[in-house]
Amino acid sequence: MKGINKKLGLLIAVIWISALLLVISGGGAAQPVESMVVINEFMASNTATIQNPAGNYSDWIELFNPSDLEVNLSGLFLTDNLTSLRWQFSPETIIKEHAHLIIWADGNVMQGPLHTSFKLNSNGGAIALIAGDGSTFIDTVTYKQQFTDISFGRTTDGNSGWGYLSTPTPGEANMSSTFFSGYPWQLWMILFVAIAACGIVIFRDKFRLRKTAP
Repeated sequence: MKGINKKLGLLIAVIWISALLLVISGGGAAQPVESMVVINEFMASNTATIQNPAGNYSDWIELFNPSDLEVNLSGLFLTDNLTSLRWQFSPETIIKEHAHLIIWADGNVMQGPLHTSFKLNSNGGAIALIAGDGSTFIDTVTYKQQFTDISFGRTTDGNSGWGYLSTPTPGEANMSSTFFSGYPWQLWMILFVAIAACGIVIFRDKFRLRKTAP
């Protein structure tokens, strides 16, 4: 019996360590919120969440202005490569006070001034908002693997915590990430396999004891 309890305890410890590592690896690392405009939320695999004005389901990036003043984004850069300036905001691109602005990361600049020249990589990457001098980082976020129609963003508008959002909110206030629907299916797979493994260990030892009983 002591052997069974020891194995079960070790297995449970492995389960929770694995789950913790997965949650940590899925999170993003953001710079401190120091500017008036921040990267607030994004989706790198949009198949049914929101359509752009042309009717396509494109990757998207949401900016948020938490200040009491509107901000002119003209000349600023948005990029998915921290060492390369990929796309620049057109003149007179305004984000109102306490407002959100959706940028379509679809690689099709011909569709309008809010369509970038790049797409987001759902396997992981980075997003940066860079000042007009081309070198000053206003805000950045690095991220791990993303999942279809699950956005990744600040748990509430403008704060420093990031997570998978159970309900994507493009253009609206962010809702706190939720464990049950916000975390990737891999986490549930780990937990399912771990529970099944526990059952196998317990019943295997019981079966062996029954076979060896006189």
